[in-house]
Amino acid sequence: MKIREIEKSDAEKYLKLLLNLDKEDNKMATQVYKAQDNIKKLEMEINFINKTNSKLLIVEDSKKFVGYLSIERDIMNRKITGFLHVGLLEKYTNKGIGTKLVEVASDWCKDNDIHTLYLRVRADNTKAIALFKRMGFIIDGTVAEELKETDSEYDELQMLKPLKDARVNLKIRSA
Repeated sequence: MKIREIEKSDAEKYLKLLLNLDKEDNKMATQVYKAQDNIKKLEMEINFINKTNSKLLIVEDSKKFVGYLSIERDIMNRKITGFLHVGLLEKYTNKGIGTKLVEVASDWCKDNDIHTLYLRVRADNTKAIALFKRMGFIIDGTVAEELKETDSEYDELQMLKPLKDARVNLKIRSA
């Protein structure tokens, strides 16, 4: 199992992963991707992430993409918050990979002066919620009926993880 930065040339394999995640009934909030015309869009997304000091990592098992981690720096809000997206194929859950991804995300954010990490998760995705709570995230609110899939609507929880002590940052600014 290998976690590494994604490259522009990985777009097709990344698309395949996203399509597989979308097929699985794993309560993930994923966008539906349509094959060929989205490879170019994903290449552009990969370039954008690399240029905005955000991060997109993939999890590889024998050259097959089985998961990803995306941290998008909030470029409008003084660049001190980040938005986390994690996806992992069902076969690879409960193996410590999700924990490792969240640890990598937290460390990267601390090293890159991101003070708070946010995410959204479907309210019925109890496994993911338990993982995020274990990793220090707290529930910040509920977004009612945010996701619509087929004939059902789902609530999402917004969760956050403070990474730096806000009081320390206030002291530095006022000095």
